[in-house]
Amino acid sequence: SSGGKGGAITISSQVNLFSLGINSPAFVSQSIGGGGGATGDSQKFARVGTLNGQGDNSAGDVTINQTGNISTEGIYSSGVLAQSIGGGGGLVGIVSGAVSMGSIKSDAAQTSSSGNVEVNISGIIQTEGNNSPALVAQSIGGGGGWVAQAVGQVDMGAYRTGVSNNDAGIVN
Repeated sequence: SSGGKGGAITISSQVNLFSLGINSPAFVSQSIGGGGGATGDSQKFARVGTLNGQGDNSAGDVTINQTGNISTEGIYSSGVLAQSIGGGGGLVGIVSGAVSMGSIKSDAAQTSSSGNVEVNISGIIQTEGNNSPALVAQSIGGGGGWVAQAVGQVDMGAYRTGVSNNDAGIVN
């Protein structure tokens, strides 16, 4: 089945953003083709992406224009997460088991290209928790994303796919 295309996203914000708690990014912007998004914490297994995909599972461009300040206090809490992911994936929280992100077992022709990611920030980004980068910007073709923490095996990207176009865009 086809997971569908992710559309283009443009966000312009002037507000100050603040988050508390574990695995709490302050600003998340995602265009994901083929299925995915964000998961919370899991005691067993996390899976986001396309299974038996076909057709166009591409993602659109992501543009962020932020003039306000951004801060987080918890561990695994990035300030800004901007993703364009073709083929499925996204953001996975804390997982005690295995993680699988991307396109799996796509026998038919599939396009899983990602768009461009542009982040313009004139405010201050401050993160206080461990493993909390200020900015994560990703353009990923074929599936994948960002995992806060995993105890088990982590698989990202295209696996056992047929003819695929998995081009990535430009991150700026």
